[in-house]
Amino acid sequence: MTSISQTGGEGQHLPHSKALGIRIKETERIVAEQRRQVKKLRREHRLAKRAEATAWCRTHTRDGLLWVGNAAFAAAVVCFAAGQFAAGFQSVQFAFGIWFGAIQLPVGLSHHGETRPLGAGTLDGMTHTGYFGVGPHGRIVHSFHPAPASWCCANHVLGLALETDRPGAAAHEAGHVVAAFVTGIHVTDVVLTSEQTQNPCGPVSGVSGATGIGRITVPVDGYLTMLAAGEVAHQRWLRDSGLRTPARAWAVELGALDDVAKAVNQLRERVPGYDDIAYRQLFWRYRPVAEELVDAHWERVLAVADGLAGPGRLTGEQASDLAGLPNPPEPAAQQD
Repeated sequence: MTSISQTGGEGQHLPHSKALGIRIKETERIVAEQRRQVKKLRREHRLAKRAEATAWCRTHTRDGLLWVGNAAFAAAVVCFAAGQFAAGFQSVQFAFGIWFGAIQLPVGLSHHGETRPLGAGTLDGMTHTGYFGVGPHGRIVHSFHPAPASWCCANHVLGLALETDRPGAAAHEAGHVVAAFVTGIHVTDVVLTSEQTQNPCGPVSGVSGATGIGRITVPVDGYLTMLAAGEVAHQRWLRDSGLRTPARAWAVELGALDDVAKAVNQLRERVPGYDDIAYRQLFWRYRPVAEELVDAHWERVLAVADGLAGPGRLTGEQASDLAGLPNPPEPAAQQD
C-alpha cells in the first residue's frame, strides 16, 4: 500500500507559492518561445514552398520558350535549304528574340530568395558549352572545337605552308563576302595579307584577311551570321581539301578570334550581364544558319576565293561580279 505523507503544521512538504509562481512564469516563457519558433518555421515553410513553385514556373516557362525558339530555328534552316533566305532570316530573328527572352529569365533562387545568374555567367543547357584548353604560360582558351593536347600557337598547329594557307584564308573572307551580299550588308573591299613573324615558340607564317563593310543597318542577326560565315567557309575548304584534322579545325577557329570579338560586343549590347563565355556560346548558335548559307552558295564562295587568292585584294564590286550577287548599296550617312 502506498502511503501518502501528510503535511505538518509548517507546510514544509508543499512548494512555496512564490517559487511555484516563478516556475509557472518560466514555463510560460518557454511555451511562448516555442510558439514563436513554430510560427517562424511555418513562415519559412510557406516561403520555401512559394520559392519552389516560382522556380518550377520559371523553369517550365524557360523550357517552353526554348522549345518555341528551337522550332523557329528549325524552320529557318528549312527556308535556307530551299533558298528562301528572306523568310529564313525572319525565322532566325524570331528564334533569337525568343532565346534572348529565355536567357533573361532567372533559373535559380538563393537561400534569401534572390535570383542567381546562370551558372558562372554561362548559358548552360542552351547550347554547346565548348571546350577549355590550357596553353603556354597557363593561357586558357574557350573554343567550339577541342584544343590539341599540347600547343604553342594556332599557326604551328595549323602547320600549312603559305601557298596552301592562302586559298584557305581566301575562302574564309569569301564566306564573309557572300554572306554579306545575301544578308544585305554592303562590302567595300576584301584584302589578304601574308605574314611572317617570330613567336616565342619559333618562326611562324600565315595569311590573314579583312573584309571591309559599310555601316550596319540590317538586323543584328544578319550581321552575326555574316561574322560566323567566315570560319564556317574556312572549315569547309579545309574539309574539301582533305586537310582537316581536329587540331586544324581548332586552329582555324582561333584564327577567327577577331570575328568572335565583334560578335561578343554585339551580343553584350543586346543582352547585358553575362561574361564572354556565355556570349561565345550564344554566337555559336549562328553556326548552323551560316553553314546552310555557305553550303547553298558554295560555288559563289569558291568563285570569290579564287579571284581573291591571286591579287590579294578585291573591291566590293569586283567581288559582287565574281559571286553573281548584287552588292547592297552603301547606307546613307547618319545625320547629326
